[in-house]
Amino acid sequence: MLYRITTQTKHFSAAAISPAVVDLINGNSHTISCVFSDLQQGLTSVQWTTSTTTNNVYTSSEGGFASKSQTSTLALSTSQISSLKAAGASHTFTCTATLGASNTPIQAVQRINIAFRGEIFVYV
Repeated sequence: MLYRITTQTKHFSAAAISPAVVDLINGNSHTISCVFSDLQQGLTSVQWTTSTTTNNVYTSSEGGFASKSQTSTLALSTSQISSLKAAGASHTFTCTATLGASNTPIQAVQRINIAFRGEIFVYV
């Protein structure tokens, strides 16, 4: 009697931004790096979103795929940081990618708190 044994390998990819919260001084630039790990292939579309509405136009980089990992970056210029500060003190940025035929989303978040020089950060 022959038995056929099949296995199905499940891959669990992850996304991470470290640190999860950043305190910035208005007038500085900032780059957010979103690391996608345990990937089976490179990502072709990483979406960056924010909880804040401004006139800012953001430009991101997909990054290269190597060693089952890929890092997408979002650079925030000093003028973009100033626009964000004018809209409020705290802002959330999210990077999201969908994987495989099931279109499974993976994402990571970074909150940015912005203060003027000499202003004290107050967390609510």
